[in-house]
Amino acid sequence: MSAADHKEYYLKGELTVDGTGIIFQHPRMVAPILNKAFRGKILDIVIKEFFEKRSNQQNRYLHGVVLPIIINWRKETTGEIWTMSQAKAFIYLSVLDYKVESMIDNTGREIFWFEGKHFSDMSTKEFNQRKEEVQKYFAELGVDIPDPRGGCTINDYLN
Repeated sequence: MSAADHKEYYLKGELTVDGTGIIFQHPRMVAPILNKAFRGKILDIVIKEFFEKRSNQQNRYLHGVVLPIIINWRKETTGEIWTMSQAKAFIYLSVLDYKVESMIDNTGREIFWFEGKHFSDMSTKEFNQRKEEVQKYFAELGVDIPDPRGGCTINDYLN
């Protein structure tokens, strides 16, 4: 079989009670596809716990709404113009209480990083919890960070 013929599917499911089988989500849709692609073939199966990463919509909301609002707030209150990275670093340090860690590499340079889960590594549930912390923090400063809606861009929130 050539690399072009190689088929791979990512499916969600649960083990049966006795642990001898897997019940796939949407079995009526999945079964015919799998049957056609793999009937009579030995399969290489990898099983791991499902982790629902932050969604594309949550990513658009963070970068298209939350960070621009914070950048605008900083400009209005201090005159400073922050980048997206600076606004995100402010959230990590001031809102989420992450710590900055550092080390000296083998060339003598100091390398810095945030000790805590980055937004891109969060599950949808973790992202929503952190979003609420950010909203609460900024509400206390008089800044409204609205909940997601529409296409999750700043234009969705302008009158």
